[in-house]
Amino acid sequence: MNARIQATLWCDVRLQARNGFYYASAVMAVITIIVLRLLPVQDLSWLLPVMIVNNLIVNGFFFMSGLVLLEKAEGTIEAQIVTPLRGSEYLAAKVGTLALLSLVENLAIGVAVAGFAFRPDLLAAGIVLGTALYALAGFVVVARYDALNTFLLPAVGYMLLLGLPLLTWFGIGQGTFVETALLLHPLQPVLALLGAAVEPATPATIAYGLAAGATWVALFAWWAASSFHRFVVDKVNTADLQRQAVAPPRLRLDVNGPLVRRLGALRSLGPIDAHSIGRDAMLRWMIFIPFVMALAVRWVADHRERVGSEGPIFVAGHSAGAHIAALLATDDRYLRQVGQRPDAIAGMVGFAGPYNFLPIVDPAVAEVFVDEAGAYDAQPIHHVDRSDSPALLFHGSKDETVRPFNSATFAAALVKAGVRAEYREIPGIGHVRLVFEIGSGSETGREIARSVSAFVGGRSGALAGAAVD
Repeated sequence: MNARIQATLWCDVRLQARNGFYYASAVMAVITIIVLRLLPVQDLSWLLPVMIVNNLIVNGFFFMSGLVLLEKAEGTIEAQIVTPLRGSEYLAAKVGTLALLSLVENLAIGVAVAGFAFRPDLLAAGIVLGTALYALAGFVVVARYDALNTFLLPAVGYMLLLGLPLLTWFGIGQGTFVETALLLHPLQPVLALLGAAVEPATPATIAYGLAAGATWVALFAWWAASSFHRFVVDKVNTADLQRQAVAPPRLRLDVNGPLVRRLGALRSLGPIDAHSIGRDAMLRWMIFIPFVMALAVRWVADHRERVGSEGPIFVAGHSAGAHIAALLATDDRYLRQVGQRPDAIAGMVGFAGPYNFLPIVDPAVAEVFVDEAGAYDAQPIHHVDRSDSPALLFHGSKDETVRPFNSATFAAALVKAGVRAEYREIPGIGHVRLVFEIGSGSETGREIARSVSAFVGGRSGALAGAAVD
């Protein structure tokens, strides 16, 4: 290792630590372990590789993208071209640090979930190759953009393309032709190695995973190096490069029209005209989140054999995720839009969710919920009725981000409507620490886990008894 790469490695480690990348990675590891340990799946050999790939996407694609966008904002990436550091060395340092982070995180997940009932060499190979693949792909994509909002929506499209083999992993689009064609997909060798780590595989499968995986990483490394020269070096050296802003048509959405009324909470985005939405990719992405979650409920309902349980479906989330879960549990328009009955959800578990956040005092949130009627409609508490699913709500008493008032009033509204609801306020806990407590092994974490298990088990038993009756 030459001195330039070594110095850049340490620089990247400090940059990642300073900006909370390791903290975020630890949170993902805890959440992944909790999900895998709570799911009613006896054989995790098919699910563990998928969960690891999900983490590789974050650690590779999005962490790389975040680092590059940060350096663009600070102007440090352009400064690289006047230093002895080569573009390939810059990329190697980024990929190396992210691969090491991903390796530690996902090996810990594997041990926590499966003990040592896997081949660590193959799991490590799949993790390193997968992280390198996604990190290099992340650079290829993000090199074209200067801000998160312009990058986010195109990134989703690239992620869908890079994740195509996951469809067959979940039983969608299977067949000899499809499986053969996917052997040429960049992600397939990574899945082959991760799968071989947890269940027996032929030497040919392992050889394919290693050889094809290394080949794809080499191709993406060349592509990333070319993107570095095209979008960083050449852009800086071309003095007359000017950005041309073309104003899109200024169309507006009628907030009182029938289409908007059907969208439920999304009505709050109505006054944001098409000009703003077209300019801001984050807003375009926000529009689809509740429907994506509704589609996830439908997928689980249609593929119970893959999940390994015929039991009822529960939704859960933390913070904004709890808000979405509560909307699915109380506002039946989302589930009906994807052909599901409102009772498809047996119950919801919410951690520190904003269920009742009017009046809005945060200026950033107020910029989105600019229509009073739409903001009102975005509150889960305003959709409560006696047909809603039971809820178990947790909130930290020291939460300064989302006040405990949200959970307390939401639970009270459910009880008043005749719906079973339990609210647990955890003393001395803040907004983020609530998540860590769940998997920390502390007495508080164990009590939360017991409460969730009792809620899910009790609700499942009640539904099973009702079906028998």
